[in-house]
Formats: sequence, structure tokens, C-alpha cells
Amino acid sequence: MMDDAQPSAAALTTRAARENGWQGFVRQRGALDTALREGRWPPHEADLCIRKGRESAVSGILEPEDDPESPLFFKRFRYRGAGLKIRRLLNRERASINWHISCALWHHGIGTPRPEGWLWHRGEAWFLCAAWPDASSLAALGRQVGDPEKLTVSSLDFVTEIAHMHAAGILHRDLKWGNLLLDPDGRRAIIDLDSARQSSAAVRERAAARDLARFVVSGLEAGLPEQWVDAVSERYNDARTSPMPHLHRHLRPAVNRISREHQRRYGRAAVTTPASTGSSIKK
Repeated sequence: MMDDAQPSAAALTTRAARENGWQGFVRQRGALDTALREGRWPPHEADLCIRKGRESAVSGILEPEDDPESPLFFKRFRYRGAGLKIRRLLNRERASINWHISCALWHHGIGTPRPEGWLWHRGEAWFLCAAWPDASSLAALGRQVGDPEKLTVSSLDFVTEIAHMHAAGILHRDLKWGNLLLDPDGRRAIIDLDSARQSSAAVRERAAARDLARFVVSGLEAGLPEQWVDAVSERYNDARTSPMPHLHRHLRPAVNRISREHQRRYGRAAVTTPASTGSSIKK
């Protein structure tokens, strides 16, 4: 879990925002809150450092005027016609999902950048959180680190975070290594929450295995040994209060499906699973 500014229910105080036509929720006394109150929202396009995306959905870094040393990460979504209203009614608006899930993760003490706000106006919606400019994804670490043991330790630490997330009733649904951040201070973060879902009950075994499968495929494709999958299952079970004795068995078909998909779409090699999970995954 995060050891700097540890998330807790008391540490994130939010307020309903309604300024200059914009509505939503922001962290009280944060940079976004200040910008709203002072009429400096939305930012000029020239002030946005857009990293990826297209016109309808972009993400990047915003440096607040009053606190340039504390940059914010943003996701901006634009909808046509009544698209924003319809998605909000169906609870499928992506900025809203990012906000609610990140607040839930923070509340439960699960590693994620501190949420700063969710705002919407007409056909535009924003999600903002603290930026981690010095962090690297676990996928990047897998490409850079030549020490399998170090990569194993780092990846298993994320398994603990994932288990805690599932215990809180949250399914990520895209746990590839590119969506897991590690900064130089050892803080870990689960990001890219567009597809996540939350329920009032803890995630059960089959759903947990399906959510873990993409994480497992990422590790095997990064070159970790087959036995690492056994360690993933053990670490996951250690972190959950309710044992899941058949997690391995439920992982196999999900890993199989994702591996075939990666072979077809990206030309990647098939991954193999430990003998206790199954045989090699074939085309």
C-alpha cells in the first residue's frame, strides 16, 4: 500500500462543485478547488501536456498556476449530443467511473494517485488526480530490469494491492502491467480505471481469477518463470481473508483466452502455465 500520504476516509475531504456552469466534485483546498473558485477553469488548451488519446478522449499533465510543483494528471472526455447525459444516467460515464473508483481505492488504503476532482459541463467531462511524474509502469520495469528476482518481488507486491482491491468489491477489468505504477519511493498505484466496476460484496473466486488473468499473462510475457503463477496465487490468498482454493483452476481458461487474443492481435508468443494450472497454452 502507499506509504506516503496514506489514503484514508478522513484524508480525502471533497465538496460538491458548481461554478461557472461546471458541476462535479473536487478535493477541498486542492489546486483544482482553488482554480474553480478563482474562475481559472477550464484550462487553456496550450497549458495541457497531452500524452495520448484522440479528440474524444485525451489524457496528460496539467500544471496548476498556483502550484506548478504539484502537477495533476487528467483525463478529458467529450461526448456528442446527449451522450454525456445518457452515460451519466446509465452510470457509464468514464470520468465519473474514474472518480468514484479512485475515491473508493483511496478510502480503503489501496495504492492509487490521490483523486482531485470530477467535473462536467455540457458535453465535456474531466477526471483529475495527483500526477506521479517519476513513476514507471510495471510493464516498463519488466523491459528494463534484467533481474527476474527483483521483477518477481515488485509484481507480487502488486498482487497484494489487487487482493485488497477485490476484497473491497472492486474489479479493475484491465490489469495489464501498463496500468500499474511504481515510483522511486516504492509507492504502488493502480490506474486507468475506465472499465472498473464496484459492488457492495467482495469479489468472488471466478471473477477474481478473470481479473487476475491479464496480470498473469503480462508477467509470463515479460519472461517470468511458470512457477511465478503459483506464487501469485499464494500471495493473493494470503492477502484475502476468505481462502480461494480453486483460483489456479479458474485462472487457466482466462489466461488461455487472453494469450490467444495476444497471439492473434499482436503476434506475441504463447505463454505457458505451471503444471498445477495446466499445460502450455496453444494456438
